[in-house]
Amino acid sequence: MSEACRTNHRHRDDTPERGAEPASAPPGGVVMSSWTELHPHVRGGPAVLDIGGDIGALVVTMRPEDRGLELHLRSDHQPPVAVHTGVWRRRTPSGEITTAVFGELEHGWYGVLDASGSVIRRVRVRGGEVTELDLTGPTGSAVR
Repeated sequence: MSEACRTNHRHRDDTPERGAEPASAPPGGVVMSSWTELHPHVRGGPAVLDIGGDIGALVVTMRPEDRGLELHLRSDHQPPVAVHTGVWRRRTPSGEITTAVFGELEHGWYGVLDASGSVIRRVRVRGGEVTELDLTGPTGSAVR
């Protein structure tokens, strides 16, 4: 599991593959609990990006085992803005990919947070552009 994901819960609609038994504790020993929410989630469908002017988007490629978790960011703005989004599997012309999509972020620098709230990576979002960040490897690599 990526160190950038929160591991305190999974969303209720993130069910295991058919025939798979849910794990009681993933590697690292953190137990995922069921989470019941009152509103539906996108769950990896087509993303809507609302960019232009000072607003950009961030698409983060994640590892498949991070599906159903949340990715948290904190901006360098004053005051800082904290945002999070779900990590979902999405279909592309070349196959499936696991991503976290932040469809509307004010331009500026953001810290990617680990489960303790510490910044583990920094990424710059530019208005009118889609920034990509790869967190699939041990350190990941930012691409634009």
